[in-house]
Amino acid sequence: MARMLKSYIVVGLFTMLALALPRSAKAADFHVGYFDGTSSITLVGQIVPGDAERFRQTLRKISDGDGVATHLYLFSPGGSIGEALEIGRLASQLAMTTIAPSYDAAANGPLSCFFRVSQTETDYEDIRWRYNRATGEGDARCNCASACFLIWAGGARRAGNYLGIHRAFYRPELFKQDDFDQAREKYRNMRHIIENYLDEMNVPGLVVDRMFSVSSTDIQPLAQEFVEIMQAPAAFDEYTRAFCPQEVAERENAAEVLKIAKAQGVSDAGVQVLNTALQAAYDKAFYCERDVRRKIFRKAYAKIGAE
Repeated sequence: MARMLKSYIVVGLFTMLALALPRSAKAADFHVGYFDGTSSITLVGQIVPGDAERFRQTLRKISDGDGVATHLYLFSPGGSIGEALEIGRLASQLAMTTIAPSYDAAANGPLSCFFRVSQTETDYEDIRWRYNRATGEGDARCNCASACFLIWAGGARRAGNYLGIHRAFYRPELFKQDDFDQAREKYRNMRHIIENYLDEMNVPGLVVDRMFSVSSTDIQPLAQEFVEIMQAPAAFDEYTRAFCPQEVAERENAAEVLKIAKAQGVSDAGVQVLNTALQAAYDKAFYCERDVRRKIFRKAYAKIGAE
């Protein structure tokens, strides 16, 4: 009985959160790509009811083929908050890296997106998009805003640096049917759900406050200082260090040596040698971390797939 009641509450809350959606929208597309013995999933398009289940189906397809999904690319203007929270939680449980578009924030440059679509490990297409928000030139699908940010926040690691944020909203024609006290209570409940989720994902409170300070009719890029401190959540970073202490230490040491060499004016040839050493250290740490991710995915998916 308690479990049934909880289910009704969750369904009710997700229905409430879905009220921020436009009346009709096409479902997001999910593309699978293969990289170095692991798989990526790319979400493209508006997030609509049913997309979390489609994400589960994509994970199931990868797992049934004895694969592991380690990266989730996110190119979406936003959509259903409830679906985004569910996808973000799945990504978190599976320790996936979430990847948003990249751009030169200082110059407010065009957004850059890259992902891979594979039929097999040797039959694939690498896709690159660029989009200039100021002029509208390029592919407007190269974007991650609104509810897309909520999925990005679920990553065990987070890459990319363009995240468009604003506060959540209800469709006006529904919201104005309530008197103000009812509307305020609904909005308070919605904010509480989102805040709890972001706290669960170790998102700083200042980021949450900033998001809710931006009007629902506006989109603002998340400040780079916030993006930078969110890119390597502590739990996963420390977990991989526990399994890969030597590899992580070598990577950090190589990076520090290169930094010092550049500051001291070492020759271009010397810098090239150190760059090569750093790349080798990065590769070694990457493959160790990949093995850790495989173990996490298989154990977590065995539980998720049974739900």
